[in-house]
Amino acid sequence: MEERKRKVEFETEERKRREEIEQQMWEAEQEQRRIELELRTRELQRQEARDKIEDQRKASAVVKGKLFGDAMRASAIRMGADPIEALAFFRNVGQFFLSMRSHQRCERSWYAHSLMRRPRVFWEN
Repeated sequence: MEERKRKVEFETEERKRREEIEQQMWEAEQEQRRIELELRTRELQRQEARDKIEDQRKASAVVKGKLFGDAMRASAIRMGADPIEALAFFRNVGQFFLSMRSHQRCERSWYAHSLMRRPRVFWEN
């Protein structure tokens, strides 16, 4: 009888230990999940901040002007040194600006930038 009582007490203690261990493991898993969720949240916030900064940078006038200038440089022909080519050049650039409906301020800077060194002297004077 006493042996049976010890066996029951031992099983009860063993069950309590297992339950405590399981409880500790469950709490550790929950803590790990909480930490991972917190890290993901921080990373998401950092990424959102980076995206916001990148959007602001892309929306700035400097970047837009550079993109516009690159597009114009790539889409229009350069004027040659021969004065005969000037008429065709200015006609093409004028049509380009009409099709793009761009500002007059940009037109003058584009004309001045696109002209070769020799004709540019005449344009700027």
